[in-house]
Amino acid sequence: MPASGVSAGTYGSATQVAAVTVDAKGRVTSASNNAIDVSSQVGSVLQGFDADTAKTDVAQTFTAGQRGQLTTLTSSSGSVAIDFAASNNFSLTLSEAVTGITVSNATAGQSGSIFIKQPASGGPHAVGGWAAAFLFSGGTAPTITQTASKCDRVDYTIRTATEIQVVWTGNY
Repeated sequence: MPASGVSAGTYGSATQVAAVTVDAKGRVTSASNNAIDVSSQVGSVLQGFDADTAKTDVAQTFTAGQRGQLTTLTSSSGSVAIDFAASNNFSLTLSEAVTGITVSNATAGQSGSIFIKQPASGGPHAVGGWAAAFLFSGGTAPTITQTASKCDRVDYTIRTATEIQVVWTGNY
């Protein structure tokens, strides 16, 4: 076999990637090393190491309070839709009786609170029709506080997509 003009050696390393050209007969006709330049990608495409950045795949100790946003829910024609991908904590100020509460994106391990508040005037409004996934202690959803401007809290933990265990406290 005639010489290909490619130098014998190892191509590629931790900081270089091999570029190899092969002709139609399967012969290597050139090989070279190209530097891997990620410096322009750090912070945009690549996550650089930062001791203050939370990671999702390791245990961590937080040295300051952690907060999640409080996402506002609304009702329409008596229905409330809770998208658990949007937040962990939700707030609903009642503007009508709620007869159906549906959920989406329920993921095991998520927990949070749903605050349900009666309006200062124009109420009180009842809340019912909880999705079957909501499992209340004793098997029955509570009667929401019927006093103007009072707030009830439903704390939840999602065990499975079809099992959301809840604890209710009211009349705040």
